[in-house]
Amino acid sequence: MPVLSMIRPRFFYGWWIVLAAGVATFVSSAFGGVLQSVVLRPMTDEFGWTRSEFTFANTIASILAAFSGLVVGPMVDRRGARPLMLFGSLVFGVTLLATALVTELWQFVALRLVAGVLAGPLIAGVVVNVSVSKWFVRRRGWAISLSSSGFSFATMIMPVAGTAAVTAFGWRGAYVILAMFFWALMLPAALIMRREPEDYGLLPDGQHPGEARTEAERQQVERVRRDLDESYTRHDALRTPAFWMLTLTFGVFVGANIAMLFHAIPYMTGAGFTSTQAGFALATTGISGLVAKFVWGAALQGMHRFGARQFSALAALCAGASTLLMVVATANRSLPVALVACLLWGFGFGSVTPLSEFMWAGYFGRRHLGAVRSASTPFSVGATAAGPLLVAVWFDVAGSYNGAFVAMTIVYALVAVIVLVSREPPPRLAPEP
Repeated sequence: MPVLSMIRPRFFYGWWIVLAAGVATFVSSAFGGVLQSVVLRPMTDEFGWTRSEFTFANTIASILAAFSGLVVGPMVDRRGARPLMLFGSLVFGVTLLATALVTELWQFVALRLVAGVLAGPLIAGVVVNVSVSKWFVRRRGWAISLSSSGFSFATMIMPVAGTAAVTAFGWRGAYVILAMFFWALMLPAALIMRREPEDYGLLPDGQHPGEARTEAERQQVERVRRDLDESYTRHDALRTPAFWMLTLTFGVFVGANIAMLFHAIPYMTGAGFTSTQAGFALATTGISGLVAKFVWGAALQGMHRFGARQFSALAALCAGASTLLMVVATANRSLPVALVACLLWGFGFGSVTPLSEFMWAGYFGRRHLGAVRSASTPFSVGATAAGPLLVAVWFDVAGSYNGAFVAMTIVYALVAVIVLVSREPPPRLAPEP
């Protein structure tokens, strides 16, 4: 019998899962997209690569990772996150070290492919978000909001720390130092992860099957059992309009967000801001994103899941307004306007994970959640990969980011409309015993 089930813990182990998921989200964000934004200009200047060539490596890796996610999701349901995260952490750290040695574009592309396909899908994203959703039902809003705050800390810390490391040690030295930090944070987080509370004789939210004495407690136990028993399979979920609406909405939303994250620093430095100013401005997105996590966590705890649609539309509009403000800021070289744009964008971007994961788990249940979520990854990761590449191509052709950022404003507005017209699927009847 697992150790956790032998003694009734005073502190619910699910909160350790939240902590580990938050660390994993921080690490994958800091050493993935945010780091690439920091080293884009130093590497392209040294090697003479275009920004499209640099971005292409990440795009191909993301597209291939989308299809590997189809396998990863069911593995999370069966085996849990720990073995996947350990393997992914080892591989990703090695690619960081090896990147410090590249001299040709094909080498950089190859390493990004290894990191994106064999490691990236295993260390965060669906793996950690599904794990958190399996350990919580009643407090799911808070749990997901807290675990996803890792991204906000990444955007606060990495632009400043990464820029300082590149300035002090060059981009090659920065990669070596950051690889050590990656392993120091990621490996302990992976060891904490567990599959689901039922493996240890518990129910989500820290409830115990034999402790329901009052009517309210019995209703809570019934709620978590129903969440498991009425879960949609991947096959059933694919037949619902709600699945495709969520896939389209949050796939495009995140694709635009990653494009903004990837190109914000080059956009600002190209407009005359110093690298320190640009890094500081992008870091402020983490502050507002962190605030957003607590706002959405509190809101989701006090509402039925259908209300998440309205909040998602509001978040998309906030993000859209921020890209338009960034155009104004660069045109006038105004750091205060840039800071407002980044703060507003962080608040909008900070909503994506808590709102989307809350809706996915609430719509389709937690028994097969890994398989259901991974079925959406080919489109969502494809949109994530396409966003930065399309903006890079626009820059290479037009010589300016302005048009691309205006286009992103329109995309965010369309996302708000789509999410508002979407509807949750009907309850799926539990199978007969």
